[in-house]
Amino acid sequence: MKGYQGSRGQKGIKGKRGSPGLPGEPGKPRLIQRQGPGSDSGLEPFPGFVLKAALNSTITSSIQKQSKRQDLHRRMTKRWSASNQTEDSLSRKLGSRDNPGTTCYQLKLQHPHLSDGYFYVDPNQGCPCDAVRVFCNFTAGGSTCIEPRPSQLTWKEENLKSRNVLQWFTQQRDGHQILYTVVDAVQLRFLRLHSHTSLQDVVLRCPANKSSCAAAENWNVRLRGDSGKEFDSHLTVVTRQVCEIHVSLNVQASSALDAGDVELLPVRDVGAEMTSEARAASEMDVFLGPLCFL
Repeated sequence: MKGYQGSRGQKGIKGKRGSPGLPGEPGKPRLIQRQGPGSDSGLEPFPGFVLKAALNSTITSSIQKQSKRQDLHRRMTKRWSASNQTEDSLSRKLGSRDNPGTTCYQLKLQHPHLSDGYFYVDPNQGCPCDAVRVFCNFTAGGSTCIEPRPSQLTWKEENLKSRNVLQWFTQQRDGHQILYTVVDAVQLRFLRLHSHTSLQDVVLRCPANKSSCAAAENWNVRLRGDSGKEFDSHLTVVTRQVCEIHVSLNVQASSALDAGDVELLPVRDVGAEMTSEARAASEMDVFLGPLCFL
């Protein structure tokens, strides 16, 4: 049989402190009560978030300032580019040395109201450093014209080095062919490729007496091209007047893989096939017009 419960004994001596337990999981950010005036909610973010917000604000302010500077630069550049009074603006316009067109025809397509004059073109579309200064005949549809050097030759009977029936004018110039202004072989080849029609006029004029003129009017004029080959007669139209022979050369580009007669351009020499009667002409001037590609 269970007896009665005895009285509570005295409190024992305090034991030693045990070893620390394992670390717990990280807690959530807490909100701190803002005590100062001017607070709407009375709550202030944790200091880590305050630093991040301040950094974002600084970056945003910097971007806004940079955007304002860029906008100001664009407006100033636009205003500067629109001014036609500055030399640099003029030098950058299409058809200038720094910004050449491909051909005069291309310039006309982009600016239909351009007036005839000298412009820079770069037919090979490479570095502008080899751009060519040409005369653009926009009135004739946008022809790219290069000028011969020299543009005038003089044939004199006293300078004849042979008595052949056919006399070439270069024979009186020690074989030097007719050159063209600042156009090298590469640019000339690309001018041919960009063109469908090429035109050039040659005029023979007798400045001497009438009897000499009458003899020279019977000359048969021949033209020799870039490769030394003569142009066929079907490519030329000859008009004869008093003391003057006018030869118009018209070469159409070939649709075949080869360039055909265009490869002969430009005119490098002018010849006169003289009959025995025509030899009475003691002097004759030859005027070469520009070679124009369209």
